[in-house]
Amino acid sequence: MLLYLYDIHAGDLKRFNRVKRRFYYAFKRNWLSKCTMKSKSVLYVDDIYEIETDKFFKKFENEMDVYKARCSSVEKIV
Repeated sequence: MLLYLYDIHAGDLKRFNRVKRRFYYAFKRNWLSKCTMKSKSVLYVDDIYEIETDKFFKKFENEMDVYKARCSSVEKIV
């Protein structure tokens, strides 16, 4: 399992909202929205989708900070 942690970085509110709109529009139209779990700024993806997910996030490389972590399990506490 892979965890993608992402954060939009923009200088002003107008640019932030533009990037956010573009990201969520592209995400909903992409197959990722059907085969992943997503919370506010975290995406959980199976290992087999690593290359495709990396390509998706590369579209926003100058507008977002994205980190990837490998893990064996994720547990919800509350």
